[in-house]
Amino acid sequence: MNEEQHDDWNPLDASVLRDQRQAYDEMRERCPVAHSEFLGWSLFRHEDIAGVLADTQTYSNESRFMAIPNGMDPPAHGRYREALDSNFDPQQMASAEPRAREIAQTLLKSALHIGEMEFIDDFAIPFALKTLCALLGWPEHQWECLSGWVHGSQQASFNNDPAAGKDLAIRFSEQVKANLSTHRAYPNEVADTTDVLLCTEVDGVRLEDDQIVSILRNWTAGHGTLAASLGIVVLHLAQQTELQDRLRSDLSLIPAAIEEILRAVVRWSPTHVPRRGRSLFKVVPFPRVST
Repeated sequence: MNEEQHDDWNPLDASVLRDQRQAYDEMRERCPVAHSEFLGWSLFRHEDIAGVLADTQTYSNESRFMAIPNGMDPPAHGRYREALDSNFDPQQMASAEPRAREIAQTLLKSALHIGEMEFIDDFAIPFALKTLCALLGWPEHQWECLSGWVHGSQQASFNNDPAAGKDLAIRFSEQVKANLSTHRAYPNEVADTTDVLLCTEVDGVRLEDDQIVSILRNWTAGHGTLAASLGIVVLHLAQQTELQDRLRSDLSLIPAAIEEILRAVVRWSPTHVPRRGRSLFKVVPFPRVST
């Protein structure tokens, strides 16, 4: 394609950020295959997205940088995913639950003492990253370093500042590798997730430190999605006072409410722009639908 690329929309426009779901609904009708400087090509129709995800020969998830497993294509993606799945099996998650409850209770008690809180900053982000530290067997105070990396990486991306992004990546790598060295020097009687990663093998070869850094970069970024999901749930409850009253008056409804909340979070989706690493739209002309 020799012609100058035309942008169909700006995902960073204030009108889009104010209500992303409405903006994407409008794009689905106006321009379902759209280009922007910030995101490249974006698809808005389910059938198009499903087609891209199913066609790994034409559309690649390979990243320019090591990104395990989300920046990999089959069959490598499957091998790494299978090797990591044990970290999230029911037994492993059940063992992490008591500490997660303690962290949540501590954060909520602080809010009750003060009388109010800014939910995302005071609960959702600390909860998500403190539980990650607990799962990894890292000192709890390191959640602030992880939070700084998440926030800084988002800003570097929005500002198109690769130098800042590279600096943050180096500092994140140093933090992970320091924890790996500590775990090697002082093995735990009961293995935590960091210990498990140090022993994880793919194709009979143990993960290298840089590979573990990549995995934990993915997990840490994912905890931003968890924090956003919590925010969506709490906003919904805050707006539904009758539902609050029902749950307070009949505690037996809470298990069913939790299941419904987990289902609804998927529908509400805190992640609006999941990405595929490389699209052959860049070399294969695609019919323009915009008006």
